[in-house]
Amino acid sequence: MTKKKEFYKRIKIFGLASFIPFTLVSGPIAGYFAGDYLEKTLHLKFQLTLILILLGLVASLFETMKIIRAMIKMEKDLK
Repeated sequence: MTKKKEFYKRIKIFGLASFIPFTLVSGPIAGYFAGDYLEKTLHLKFQLTLILILLGLVASLFETMKIIRAMIKMEKDLK
């Protein structure tokens, strides 16, 4: 593999790695806003917001694992 292609692969891996914090934060935030909206419109209790925050966190963790697997695959392709 040429140096240029290797450089671009490493940049792509770095880009994926820098996306991980945003992925981890966005799920629980989306769960909070969705739960808050549903509580206010349907007059429900706080437990719904908590459940949606936890579901957002779980979804974020799964998405983070997908990103990490893709990074590992790209790193193996470099070698």
